[in-house]
Amino acid sequence: MGKKTTRAIIGLLISIILTACGKENTPVELGSTSVRLKNEAACFWQDSHVAMNNHYDGVTVKNGVVYGHYTKDGGTTVVSQNAQTGIILSEMQLPDVMDVKCITADLQGNIYFLGDETIWRISNGNVTHLEDIVLEDLDFAENITPKGIYIDGQGRFYLQYEMGLPANEFYEDAEPYMYSMADRIYVKDSQLNTLFYEQIPNSRDSRLLSFTFNENGIPTILAQSPEGIYVSEIDIEKQELVSKRQLGVIDFTEANKVTFTNNGFVFCRGNDLYQYDYTTQTQEKLLSLVSCGILADDVMYLDICDEKIEIIDNYNETAASEYVSIAKGENQKTTIMLGVMQSSNELEQIIAGYNRFSQEGKIEIVTYYTGGDFSRGLERLKLDIINGKAPDVIEVSVINASILSDKGVFADLYNFMETDAEFDREMLLEAVRRACESDGHLYSMGAAFQLHTMWGTNATFQGKSGISMSELLQILESNGRTINAIYGFSADEPVLTTLTTFAMDEFIDWDSAKCHFSSEYMKDLLEFAEKYNGGYEGSLRQGIADGEILLTVGQISSVADYQIQKELYGSDLSFVGYPTVDGTGTALSIRGGELAISAMGDHQDVAWDFVKYFIRNGHTGMGFPTLEEKFDALMQEAMRDDIVNSVDGTYREPKNVFTDGQGSYVEVFAASQADVDTIIHLIEGAESQYKYNPDIQKIINEEAESFFQGQKDVETVMQLIQNRVGLYLQEQMD
Repeated sequence: MGKKTTRAIIGLLISIILTACGKENTPVELGSTSVRLKNEAACFWQDSHVAMNNHYDGVTVKNGVVYGHYTKDGGTTVVSQNAQTGIILSEMQLPDVMDVKCITADLQGNIYFLGDETIWRISNGNVTHLEDIVLEDLDFAENITPKGIYIDGQGRFYLQYEMGLPANEFYEDAEPYMYSMADRIYVKDSQLNTLFYEQIPNSRDSRLLSFTFNENGIPTILAQSPEGIYVSEIDIEKQELVSKRQLGVIDFTEANKVTFTNNGFVFCRGNDLYQYDYTTQTQEKLLSLVSCGILADDVMYLDICDEKIEIIDNYNETAASEYVSIAKGENQKTTIMLGVMQSSNELEQIIAGYNRFSQEGKIEIVTYYTGGDFSRGLERLKLDIINGKAPDVIEVSVINASILSDKGVFADLYNFMETDAEFDREMLLEAVRRACESDGHLYSMGAAFQLHTMWGTNATFQGKSGISMSELLQILESNGRTINAIYGFSADEPVLTTLTTFAMDEFIDWDSAKCHFSSEYMKDLLEFAEKYNGGYEGSLRQGIADGEILLTVGQISSVADYQIQKELYGSDLSFVGYPTVDGTGTALSIRGGELAISAMGDHQDVAWDFVKYFIRNGHTGMGFPTLEEKFDALMQEAMRDDIVNSVDGTYREPKNVFTDGQGSYVEVFAASQADVDTIIHLIEGAESQYKYNPDIQKIINEEAESFFQGQKDVETVMQLIQNRVGLYLQEQMD
């Protein structure tokens, strides 16, 4: 991509940006300073989005003009638009041209396209097919893919390709039949005659990162080798790389979208934008792209010019591309801090959407766990919540909000719903509300959920719903089987973790902070986990057919999950649930994030606006939606076949496919009304929330290990768990 002539200004801008903002935009340090104070001290970024009217396949920017192309009606359409206004300056169709891969423009506004085997030029509205491209030394090359086209001030072309080449060209000990990827840049004169080419292996520790022309117009590459990152100029006369500057070892894990600046380069890692400075030989985080409504995977063009960051992205598969400019300055929206232990791509996708479209708020992520001791970050988050220093919105999937809610630290979401004309409590599935409520209040909610349960055939359980541990063992014994006829558990600790997580509400009275681990039920769970050896290891379908497997524990996240299990067991299923003292034994868990609002926040109206947006848009296809309207739509979709039309004909696409690599293969299609009714009945019968408590579970697992190793008897271990968890609960209440 071309660079502008304002590189001295750019260098100054980046220096100012890093000095003013770099430290404050890194993840929160777990010290005594509150998140709220950090937010007040942090610098802001202004971002503006201009729609480009079309969803482009490729773009570049020159002198404030966006040049883009897209495929339409059996040809390629080429458009130029004003970057600041989106006004179309020109539009031209290239009939029958379908293989455009890359685009560039020179300083005169001439547009060039690189295809698989040719180059086109558009000048003053006229299209010229320059010449079929000739690339040398391709006798043994395969998978040749155009990756970029560039033009210098003398009209020379630089064509970048990725290709597979015999590995022995790079590695002496490689076998003759082995191939390795490589990046090549062919340097051609204005008549497209090849002058020479440069080649760089493309492997885990070696690749071409970026190409540009420096402030003197000299073609320059940024590349990675086993020795580290380096910058090198392409000398046209010597026909080789010269002036190599070794930058040393830089962490480029998952780095992409690399582009040069005057005194370094910028790149994306995850959804964050980083700057590397040659002078200091350091890298700093510039900003979170998510806070500007951008996901790194959607970025097609990235540059820094005229004191701003320029990005062109495709936010989704159908919307128009957008030109986004980002500059330092106070943001006009209300900034809301979202506290998370660890972020996820799914959560950041929702945040980016909100930041892009909201007229009221802007979400900034505060990450409490950035490596090292997870429990330390979790404790810091809980202390911030208790002390009123928490972010405005908190992702609480790893926090037991039941303990903290009595301290008045979370706002009741029902209070927002009562005054919101667009969103009331009846919009949520009743079973979800019931499972997530705490004494009639709703302190947190997510956008999706899944079911945790146990199932087998009706013949085994005779339609029984809900089962005690003793009843479960009796059924297994009457069928001549042991607990190892249960499929889905792993051995030892994970078994206990699963069982106690499911039963935590039976062991702990969250309102009084009292626990009851010295019980017969806890003894049953400990002895079960101690005896379970991992279960059946062969083909699942064959194991069920042979009676080696009588039931399965796991999650039901879709109607298709149920259909697959019904196919495996060969008859109607009986969802008997986890062994429990009473009830159905089926629980639900929120997946993809569970949000609460701090009762101490200054902008609770905007915080609710985001939580509401998250609930409405956070279901990304995994699990069931918590919104009743979306749930009903998903059930209707489950009963429709997915039809695919292709050049080979029309066929049904499976809703889901199961294989265990040992002979079990099942695919399912449209569900029946009876299948959907079964899922609805199962959800309506869920009576609790399956929620992992890391601090409490750590205590249980630590003490249980001595029982598993035969060092202590079960009564002693139960009492130790009782004492330690009781002390922990009391500390949380104080």
